[in-house]
Amino acid sequence: MDLARPQRSTIVLAHHGTSASVASHILGEGFRSSKNEYDWLGDGTYFWENNFSRAEAWAVQHHEDPVVIEAQIDLEDCLDLTNPKWFALLTRYADRILSARKSAGLKPLRQEGLFHGKDRFIINKIADELEASGRPLRSVRGAFSEGDPAYPGSALFSQSHVQIAVRDPAVIQSVAVTRVRSVFP
Repeated sequence: MDLARPQRSTIVLAHHGTSASVASHILGEGFRSSKNEYDWLGDGTYFWENNFSRAEAWAVQHHEDPVVIEAQIDLEDCLDLTNPKWFALLTRYADRILSARKSAGLKPLRQEGLFHGKDRFIINKIADELEASGRPLRSVRGAFSEGDPAYPGSALFSQSHVQIAVRDPAVIQSVAVTRVRSVFP
């Protein structure tokens, strides 16, 4: 894979919803990478880019003691799927990766609703190949349309967002924790 290195690093503000007890562990031990079969951007620690409200709502929905961790993330060496060059790499390699999997007799990957096993598999394979060639991916970034349309026929959705999966915790900088007290429906 012969993508040119980025010309400059980019720092973005990002938010991670969790519980106070997990946040305490994160502050002491660091973030733990998610490796769930449904993780759409592959393995990594997941953040909403510049979206405190989404992280807050998620934390309230999933934890009794919700908090939001705010961090700056350096997107250097990021597979940025909002960038057409990286997206072209994804589409170029997807067929080859899936064909090799099928030839090996492996079962089809689940890809429906919020379950993104195929996306996860392809992104992890690309990350493995780049790492083997001396170009490790430190994060993956993608934009997602989710939720209800703003009005009938709209392409704008209530919960659209940019998400980042951090593969290398070294790109996470200046972490701060905010306790959440609001309640969401």
